[in-house]
Amino acid sequence: MKKRWIILGIILIAIIVVLVLRKPRADSSLEYTQIAASVEKVVEKYQGEKDPQSARRMIAEVQAVIDNAKRDENTREKLVIVPIQADRVITGQIQQKLTYLGNIAATSSARVFAKVPDRLVKFPVENGDYVKKGTLLAQVENTKLQQAVKQAEAAYASVQSQVKNLEQEFQRIKRLFDQNAVSESQYQQMETQLNVAKNGLKQAEAAYNLAKEQLADTYITAPIDGYVSGKSLSVGDMAVGQMPLVTLTAHDVLKINVDVIEKELQLIKKGQKANIYIDAFPGRVFKGHIANISPVINQMSRTGQVEILLENPDNLVQPGMFARIDIVIESKENALLVNRNNVDVKTIRKTNGNSIRNLELQEIYTVYIVKNDLALRRTIDVGIQSGMMMEVLSGLEPNDLIVSAGRANVQDSTMVDVIKINE
Repeated sequence: MKKRWIILGIILIAIIVVLVLRKPRADSSLEYTQIAASVEKVVEKYQGEKDPQSARRMIAEVQAVIDNAKRDENTREKLVIVPIQADRVITGQIQQKLTYLGNIAATSSARVFAKVPDRLVKFPVENGDYVKKGTLLAQVENTKLQQAVKQAEAAYASVQSQVKNLEQEFQRIKRLFDQNAVSESQYQQMETQLNVAKNGLKQAEAAYNLAKEQLADTYITAPIDGYVSGKSLSVGDMAVGQMPLVTLTAHDVLKINVDVIEKELQLIKKGQKANIYIDAFPGRVFKGHIANISPVINQMSRTGQVEILLENPDNLVQPGMFARIDIVIESKENALLVNRNNVDVKTIRKTNGNSIRNLELQEIYTVYIVKNDLALRRTIDVGIQSGMMMEVLSGLEPNDLIVSAGRANVQDSTMVDVIKINE
């Protein structure tokens, strides 16, 4: 029985010594050394004593030393081993972004009208069809125009024949005139007839071309590549010049106009990349870039308009959809990154002069790093912040362990037990 009590006493002493002799922080070393020295004196005092009474007295005196140390709240907390989880400091890409909301619109669209008012005899396209430039969209009645083209063509050919005959006759008269075989008046008369015929040929050619153009206008073709919308007429309906037959909208490149406050406008440059998110396509990121920046600030809203072009090679995105736009104004590779949930922020007032106007607010960022089983407070300088990640400019090294879960239970130099490391 005595031996059992002695063994239990020795085990208890060992546990207490381990608790108080954990590796301390440098500025707390004196405090922990004093506690350990007091425990050591008690152990030396009873060294060689093996009876249960001595073991109990030794344990009681060691407990008294610990109780005296625990009267100080800070010491009590530092003597507790806190279970925590830790995140490892990683390197990766981080981007500073400005986020806006906007409606998607077409960069180019065209309303197609019938130049020749008449009844529709062909209308082969439907709403939603994709057509290439030059595709036949509709045709109006053109029987009379076909006849007019034939008549104009015949008249043009007839005048061409007359001009050809007059040119031959003029060359004959010219040779006779050079030989003084005909009078000057006859020569001039022939020359005048030829000039009049050539003018008539020009008029006939113009009439012929006009008739062909009018006939061509009865065939309505697509002026751009795009999707058909707005079709409301059918074959047999009358096409009138004031009503568009269809509207064509190009979808391969779309645009989004957003209003940017003047403070942020200076951060945006033409050509900057933009990530575009659309609720209709969850999880997908569409690419875009800054195309135009308004040189004028709206005096009422203090904003400037920025145009973003959206690449839409699959034609999935439709004009009118709602989008969230992240404009990337700065991007860094291989940056030190920490989760912002693991960072404590304290705001202090800093005075740069005697006047209250010189007061500035300064943010101090701190984390707890794990070194030698201690949670040590470390001040860090931060850079880009994006989402839940923060760039660390100084104060940390790659692969450092940062206290995450359990951070509320630790102070500077608290002893910790890392139960999980989140990579």
